[in-house]
Amino acid sequence: MGDMAMTLEQEIRKKQKESFAKMTPGQKLSYIFGYYKWHILAAVAFVIIVTSVTRDLINGNRPVFVNILLVNASPWFDPEERLKGDIASRFNVNTDEYRIDIDSSVTIGDPQEMSPVSVASAQKLMAMYAAGETDVMIAPESVIDIYLQAGIFADPTAFLSESELKALESKGYELCYRKQSEMSDEDTAAAADAGISQPSEDRDVCVGIIVDNSSYLKEIGAFSGFSEHDKTHVIFTFSPVSPHPENAAAFLKMITEGPDKQP
Repeated sequence: MGDMAMTLEQEIRKKQKESFAKMTPGQKLSYIFGYYKWHILAAVAFVIIVTSVTRDLINGNRPVFVNILLVNASPWFDPEERLKGDIASRFNVNTDEYRIDIDSSVTIGDPQEMSPVSVASAQKLMAMYAAGETDVMIAPESVIDIYLQAGIFADPTAFLSESELKALESKGYELCYRKQSEMSDEDTAAAADAGISQPSEDRDVCVGIIVDNSSYLKEIGAFSGFSEHDKTHVIFTFSPVSPHPENAAAFLKMITEGPDKQP
């Protein structure tokens, strides 16, 4: 009897694993969130409280100039080494009065693997957005695709003027688009699959800016794999809950022009 129960359990796990392998990254993330919903929400709440308290104790509750999240940054990259100083210098930020928060510790892997590091990083990422503590996220395109349905990417055209967008284009920077259907929840996607008409066209939605051309990001070594043979783009995204949108836009201008050019 015990052997039969064990065999049945193994068969169920095998089928679940096969079904999971066929899911898209967004579907995998939704499945994981649905299965571990209350565990994740509890962990996110805990992370928000601990992070806020710890940050206030360390930094004396100074106001923030900009919050920057670098996902899957090079493991040897240290934002304290140059990036933070360059931001302070370009924008004349008195770091005794204001904080420049840069987090490069978040690492998101393949949703099918979901290592302990990826799980902890995913919880931290969502906690930062939930707490309104993110202005900018720069991440590989594969990470952007995982979070398309999370509602954490704002349209860059809402932050930048037409002349600023044209200036970026003239420097070789391209906007990153995804279909509206890719950013819809499971119910909408299921309705589309079933042939049920949707209220709007499957339009293109701008989710970020491809910053592979940034000589500054290459120079400071923020991301590895910046070679012309690398198929993974690095995307700059604005947060829809950004508490400092003007500074986020100014930071984009800095990494596309270089820190020495004054705003």
